[in-house]
Amino acid sequence: GSGNISHEEFMKGFTFVNEPLRAKSLIKLQERLGLDLRSLETNVSGTLEARVEQVEKLIAAPLRKVHAITEQMQTLDVHFSGLRNNLRDHGAAMPSREEVRGVEARLTAKMAKILRRLKEIERAAAAGPV
Repeated sequence: GSGNISHEEFMKGFTFVNEPLRAKSLIKLQERLGLDLRSLETNVSGTLEARVEQVEKLIAAPLRKVHAITEQMQTLDVHFSGLRNNLRDHGAAMPSREEVRGVEARLTAKMAKILRRLKEIERAAAAGPV
């Protein structure tokens, strides 16, 4: 309801409370409670379904992006495994420490960028629909 009770509702409730306890009174109470519980269940279910739909809409696009990134990473893994095998087969020299540090720095910068972007997506998801 509205959260307010009318004078008429108050008087009905007051009369009901002051009636002697009988089977008829208990049946009325059971019926009223049953109706209230069904109404509450309907309201809660509707609200929950609406929230779930909002969350699904909110995360659908980011999940598609994550899926695309995952597929790209799997493709890269396949390509790099072939490259790794070719390098091993051809006896390629080990990279120097400076080369390894350079690669590590570039990868660290890229990972930091990815993590920043994921945090932005999480903040947008937590903020709710625009």
